[in-house]
Amino acid sequence: MAISDSSCFAILAYLAASRVFFAEFGVGVVFGADRLILLGVAMALLAVRVFATRIDPRLTLAALASLGTLAGLLVVLPLNGVNVENPVRAVLRPVKARLFSIMFGTTRPRGLYRLDNRYGFVHVPGAQAFERRRGYTARYATDAEGNRSIPTPGAPRSTVMFLGDSFTFGAGVSDDQTFSHVLATEHWTDVRVINAGVDGWGLTQMHLRLTDALAKPQLPAAVFTVIIPDDLRRSHLRPPVVPGLTARLEWIGGEWMSSRLVYRSAMVEETPALLEQEARLASATLSAMSAISRARQVAFGVILLDDEGEYPPDMVYALAQSDTAVLDLSRLGQTWLPYDGHPDPAGHRAIADAIASSALTELVYRRAAPAE
Repeated sequence: MAISDSSCFAILAYLAASRVFFAEFGVGVVFGADRLILLGVAMALLAVRVFATRIDPRLTLAALASLGTLAGLLVVLPLNGVNVENPVRAVLRPVKARLFSIMFGTTRPRGLYRLDNRYGFVHVPGAQAFERRRGYTARYATDAEGNRSIPTPGAPRSTVMFLGDSFTFGAGVSDDQTFSHVLATEHWTDVRVINAGVDGWGLTQMHLRLTDALAKPQLPAAVFTVIIPDDLRRSHLRPPVVPGLTARLEWIGGEWMSSRLVYRSAMVEETPALLEQEARLASATLSAMSAISRARQVAFGVILLDDEGEYPPDMVYALAQSDTAVLDLSRLGQTWLPYDGHPDPAGHRAIADAIASSALTELVYRRAAPAE
C-alpha cells in the first residue's frame, strides 16, 4: 500500500506548505472548503490503508484511484485559477446545516415563505412559524399582507413603512422584539408602523415593494429603507440563490424587466470591478426610490445598519449629497445573537431608540395626516 502512504503524505505536505506560505507571505490560496475536502481525502486514504486487508483488492484499487484523482483535481485546479471554493461550499452548505440541526436540535421556520415570480420570494400572509437555533428561539407571525405582525393603534395619525431584509424583519427575535415593534409600541404610539422587511431581500425587491406601495390610493406618510452592506451584493449581476425560482422582476437600466432564471448553486467570483458596479447600481436604485417617493409626496429615508461589512464610500457620499434623509447607524455598537450575525433583542431596542431620537421622528410627524 505504498501508493496510499505516499499519496497521503503528499496531500498533507501540500496542505501544510500552502497554509504556511499563505499565513507568512500571503501567497497561495486561502485554506478554505476545497482544502478541507482535500484533508478528507487524505483521511480516506488512511482508512483504505488501515482496512485494506478486509476489503476486496479490486475495490481497494478503485477507491485509491478515485481518491487520487479527486486529490489531484483539488490540487491542480486552484493552482490554475479555477474557482473550486464556491462549488465545494455550495455542496457542503446543506450538509453542514443538517449536521448542525441534528447536533444542536435546531429547527428552521416552516411555512413562512413562498416563491413569487414578481419578487422572487415573499412571506405567506397570515403565517406563523417557530425557529430554534444555537443560543436563541424566535416566533414569527405575519399579517394579512405578509408583513411582520405589529399592533395597529385605534386611530393612527399616519402610516410609516420600513423596507429591508432580515435585519428589518427581525430574524432571530420574536414579533414584539423587532425595532419596528418597539417604535410602534413605545415611541410612535399613534402611528401605524409596517414592517415590510423580508429575509434575503436586496435593493431590487425593496424598490419593487416601494413601487407597489406607492401605486395604492392610501399612501404612507414616510418610507424608510433599512440596508446593510451585504444588500448591495444581492443584485441581478449574481445568480439567484433560491432553488426553484424560475422568474422575477429585475431593476435593470432604470426599468423593470421580467427575467427567466436558472438556479445555479455556485457563486460568482467577487472582483473589485463587480463590487464597484454593484455600488453604482445601489446608488442609482436608492436615487430612483427617493425620486418616486418625492413624486408622490411621500417622505423617504435610508437607514444604514452594520453587518460588520463596509459601505462603498462613493455610495455614502452620493447619499449625503442628495436630498434623501440618511440615518447612519453603522457605528451604533449594537449587540448580536449568539453564533449569528443578526441583532439580538437589545440590539433591536438600541436601533429603535436611535431612530426615535433622530430627525426621522420629526419627519414622520411633519408628514402625518389624519387617517382617512
